[in-house]
Amino acid sequence: MRRIAKGKAAGPVKPAVARPAGGGGLRHLRAAAANSLRGLLDALHETAFRQECAVGVLHYAALLLVPMDIAFCLALAAAGAAVLAAELLNTAVEAVVDLVSPAWHPLARKAKDTASASVFVLLVLTLALWCAALVSAFG
Repeated sequence: MRRIAKGKAAGPVKPAVARPAGGGGLRHLRAAAANSLRGLLDALHETAFRQECAVGVLHYAALLLVPMDIAFCLALAAAGAAVLAAELLNTAVEAVVDLVSPAWHPLARKAKDTASASVFVLLVLTLALWCAALVSAFG
């Protein structure tokens, strides 16, 4: 652990792993896009993400087939994307928790369960929106 002299700032902490040089402008954008694509491909190894992608295909197909108000359509499209985004964050939280706490710990369980709960809340929201949209469309 670094010691801080009285009245002196510690300064920035160097990362444990060297970051790839991304540069600026288009080079940075290309590196960021590659990292994002790698994250999506990594997430496809997770069963929950694959299941939610499969349901997402049905979800978006139904948006094209079910006659509904544009507001419902936009809300459901956003809710579907939010579910996938929350699952990606849940996967990231689980990976970090597994890295820093390989043994069982109550705080590790709490972090994982809370991240999972965020996905559940968005799934419930999406289901409620579908119910409202179908009642509105078919009375």
